[in-house]
Amino acid sequence: MLNALEAAAGEEMPLTAHGEAGVVDWRRLEEHRGGVLTQLGKFVLGVDPPRRVTGGSALLLSGVATLYLKVLVADWGDNAYLWLAFIGYALFPIIVVFAVATLLPHDAFRRVVVASGVAFTFAFGVISVLALVQALIVIPSQNYRTNQVFISHLAGLVTLLPVLVAILVCILVRRRVVN
Repeated sequence: MLNALEAAAGEEMPLTAHGEAGVVDWRRLEEHRGGVLTQLGKFVLGVDPPRRVTGGSALLLSGVATLYLKVLVADWGDNAYLWLAFIGYALFPIIVVFAVATLLPHDAFRRVVVASGVAFTFAFGVISVLALVQALIVIPSQNYRTNQVFISHLAGLVTLLPVLVAILVCILVRRRVVN
């Protein structure tokens, strides 16, 4: 127990695992611990994109939300457009996160806000794309009079997928902050 306490303090221990004197560097040991999610979390929290990227993400997502709510939902009384309306409204919390990140100073809290925006964008993107693909599979069997519902859902998928990928790539491919 005493050896563990000395090691945690970074002091010299009498013997290492190999039988030689040395210091256990717990920070270096921590770098090699953890699974994929832990490493991904460390990577995402190390990202601090410029304000133009977070602000551009907020503006781009607000344009997509407007497109969904004003153009793609052709009939608010038809349940066939529920997914499109849901996706349009679900974009607003992500827009707020990126807008807040744009206003914050470059510090650790901003990195957490950006990381939460990335997490929300990724989760939202997976759920939305799966919902739209599922809708595109089901819609042809519903015998609608026109193909307007199918075209709206297809346009939604074709619009949303590249936007989400572009936002994630622009934020995650940026230079990492070294703490």
